[in-house]
Amino acid sequence: MKKICFICAIVLLVLMCGNFACEKNEQHYSIVDTLNGEWSWVETYTPKHGIIDNEFKSVLKVFAQNDDSSINYEVFVKDTLYHKGNFQIQYGQSYKANIKLPHWVPSLLVNENWIIYFGDILTETPSEDILCFFVGDDDGYIYYYKKIKERE
Repeated sequence: MKKICFICAIVLLVLMCGNFACEKNEQHYSIVDTLNGEWSWVETYTPKHGIIDNEFKSVLKVFAQNDDSSINYEVFVKDTLYHKGNFQIQYGQSYKANIKLPHWVPSLLVNENWIIYFGDILTETPSEDILCFFVGDDDGYIYYYKKIKERE
């Protein structure tokens, strides 16, 4: 019962974050501007174990948008290239991205569509410096990435 309540709460949060997504969706390129740069994995949240901070370190590098609206990216794990490719952003109640990340999620074995949220999805605190990846299924795992600031 607790698991069902948690999943319902997450789904409700995702739907509620649609207002934030709609504000960002006024011009599609604004999400690309926000995504551009380097993102470092900082922690994973699970409903069963809380915060997990001992997962492997990974860095997501997002580049410019292509003519077909896809966005180029690279993912590194311990300074080794894990995956290089491009992904599409789907706009709706929330942002969705078909991006390949090194995190193991059973439901993603076939389809790698992540719900993405700028900020902390659990507290509904928007921030352009935090990027959450969430599948939206029973496992409830949320992967937090923090923007790596450029040195001046």
